Amino acid sequence: MKTVHLGQNKSLEGVPAAKILTKMKRPKNLISQFYGFDLWNIYEFPFLLRGTPQLRMIQIKFPQDFPVIIESKSMKLYANSFYNKDFKKQDQVIQRLKSDLKTKMFTPDISFINKFENPSDNQIINHENIFKFEGFRSICPVTSQPDWATIYIYSKTNSLDRKFLNKYLLSFREQGDFHESCIIQIFNTILDSLKLSSLNKKTHLEVVGKFLRRGGIDINPIRSTHKQMFLGRFREIQQ
Repeated sequence: MKTVHLGQNKSLEGVPAAKILTKMKRPKNLISQFYGFDLWNIYEFPFLLRGTPQLRMIQIKFPQDFPVIIESKSMKLYANSFYNKDFKKQDQVIQRLKSDLKTKMFTPDISFINKFENPSDNQIINHENIFKFEGFRSICPVTSQPDWATIYIYSKTNSLDRKFLNKYLLSFREQGDFHESCIIQIFNTILDSLKLSSLNKKTHLEVVGKFLRRGGIDINPIRSTHKQMFLGRFREIQQ
């Protein structure tokens, strides 16, 4: 995959911020008939506020049917390009990001974040209907470097074949794919195995990937059969 600015030994001074982003059309097979989103946490977002340097955290929520996927390394370059841009109000920063990232039909949810609200261990970690897989590994198709994550799988009926899931998730260790692609593949495979082609009140499946931070950004794709999600936005301690 070719990127415009990644790995180039040249200054990006004067390059419009939006032109730094590498946007790829989201393949149709990555769009679920169900629900989900890709939650990005950008931990290092520098800018000037009336001449005073700021370093904030930004959260971006892309709906699962957002027409493009942003290459994460280009997002890092994009975020850093704001270090010398001066704004009169913080809201102007958010509006600028929305303008740069929006498409004709979609505008992602973007906000500053000051803290994460994590559920207790009893709600997530020790829940009997959740399968937790630590040490998930896939390969970045751009840099060929490993991406690591903890995968959480929730099934309301508690009918998960844990032996099968261990073997299946291990099969991704040398696979070159983006985070979003890995999670939708896992979600669809489990749907097929559970024969959940039709929805009812008893069928509730969710898959979330808590990928570890790289370049000051972590990406958390989640896919669910239900709009009201059980796993939600909690954050792993390693992130």
